[in-house]
Amino acid sequence: MATDTFNLQSMAKLRAVVLTACSFAATAFGAGEPQRQAVDTIRPLLMQAVVSGSAHGVMVGAMASGFAEAFGSTAPIEVDVSRVHSLAQEGCARLRVATRQSGVHVASAPSLAANQSLAYEISFCQDGTFPSGGHAAR
Repeated sequence: MATDTFNLQSMAKLRAVVLTACSFAATAFGAGEPQRQAVDTIRPLLMQAVVSGSAHGVMVGAMASGFAEAFGSTAPIEVDVSRVHSLAQEGCARLRVATRQSGVHVASAPSLAANQSLAYEISFCQDGTFPSGGHAAR
């Protein structure tokens, strides 16, 4: 039980630090930077983007720690999700997910750190599920 309390307290502190850092960065480097919410999975961002058209976050928690260990970078992992188009199934959309992280070390050049990004598309629904029957056209 003490471990669970420690983990929850640590996560809350980490999220507060990340949100503060993101707010500072947005203020210091221009208002054009979107507000980013701290997330430990991309699911809430996917759900928000289905409804509002876009969502912006920064990974925290176990997933962020796993990426830090795998790629040798503790830089924030930024996630941007945008709606490509609505699907035939009500409340569902095709989404584009783009992630970015700086200072990533890759196996092909372990001594060099670089900015890395990954973009992909996924079909998802506002209730947090995948569409039934695949990703039917608009």
